[in-house]
Amino acid sequence: MEALWVTAAFTLGLLASRLGLPPLVGYLAAGFALHGLGLRETDFLHQAAEIGILLLLFSIGIKLRPQDFLEPRALGVGGSISFSSASWPSSSPRTCL
Repeated sequence: MEALWVTAAFTLGLLASRLGLPPLVGYLAAGFALHGLGLRETDFLHQAAEIGILLLLFSIGIKLRPQDFLEPRALGVGGSISFSSASWPSSSPRTCL
């Protein structure tokens, strides 16, 4: 069972990279397709997925530089998201009478 999941993920990941897309798109497509066919994950696949997510987040963290957070574009996007979520009417603590 695990071999089918890994083979499908590898094949669709390779196909996605050949099409110029990130391999992650192929991995997601394989997961959605196999889940749609009724195949369920095992404990081994669950543990492998958690390790994969951990390694992905670690590699993203390695590439980040603290100086990137001080650039105006980073502050502009973060500030606009914070402002828009703070000014959203449903998140206001006031109640309408």
